[in-house]
Amino acid sequence: QKFWVKKANTPRRYRFTFKKDGFFKTLQGRAAKVLKEVGTGPDWLSSITQDFLFGGFVLCFLLLCHAPTYQNALLAAAFLGLSNNSAHNWFHLADKFAWRRFYFDCSFVGSREWRISHALSHHLYTNTYADLEVSSVEPLLEFLPVEKVQSGLSANISCPMSLLS
Repeated sequence: QKFWVKKANTPRRYRFTFKKDGFFKTLQGRAAKVLKEVGTGPDWLSSITQDFLFGGFVLCFLLLCHAPTYQNALLAAAFLGLSNNSAHNWFHLADKFAWRRFYFDCSFVGSREWRISHALSHHLYTNTYADLEVSSVEPLLEFLPVEKVQSGLSANISCPMSLLS
């Protein structure tokens, strides 16, 4: 028990455990089999898609500089947003293979800082209420299943946005 500190004073907040027959160990075993077949890291199509999205942003931004209209601004913004969303794939790779993550910096959100906050929030509390990336946009966007019925603006924005993310 190399990292043992003491027995917890209170019960766990989350129902998932690291026991041998628990959720995480079962998932880990199943995922290992799949990863042996498909490999890890993005494939060539993901890389080309990321490059296309960023190239589309650069071209649309140059077009926006030449002809500043709202339509050109929205087009450039759409390519930048999709490029940022796609850049997420490269945050999980080793630094020497992850140069595409720097596309994220064009949105003025630091890739280094976001990589840290993403790991501490989303990878420790994946898709739970403690995950800041999921819960910070609620109630405008609701990514977690809730028992109440979404109504109004929330329902009209959450569904289309979930398709883009």
